[in-house]
Amino acid sequence: SNDNDATIPTSAAVKDYVDNNAAPEFAIFSVSDNTGGAINSSRSINIDGTVIAGSFASVSGGVLTLDSGTYEFGICGDFSEFDGNTFDYWIIQLRVDGSGVGSFTVNETGGSTVYKAHSTNGFYFKSSSIDITLYATKNDTAGNLRYKNVRLFVRKLA
Repeated sequence: SNDNDATIPTSAAVKDYVDNNAAPEFAIFSVSDNTGGAINSSRSINIDGTVIAGSFASVSGGVLTLDSGTYEFGICGDFSEFDGNTFDYWIIQLRVDGSGVGSFTVNETGGSTVYKAHSTNGFYFKSSSIDITLYATKNDTAGNLRYKNVRLFVRKLA
């Protein structure tokens, strides 16, 4: 083996190593802010923008579609729900092909214009294309849901 501290690799060997051990691809997608007209019933939240494009992904009709592979996902953003009742809440879920891979609860942020940061993440592997969606589920009589600065991070691992 040439794994030692005394041998200097050739430039061709360095290039081959870099070409064959590239860093995972990365992309960031966005959701339009919803600070005015609040959501008051369960529904999908459209993924509608691209911050950093990835060759493995496309956005159409509020859904993010990824090529086959192994992925790490993350979503973060500022969310608001306020109606004075702590027993009701919203669940924001990151879904892959309709199944949840991560979620968080939004409950009593302190006012309808007071936002709190929330996040979740997950991993997924599939040998065919993958559809990613965000879904907001209203529990009981939760107040209106508002959100801003929402970003979906995707890293293709393999």
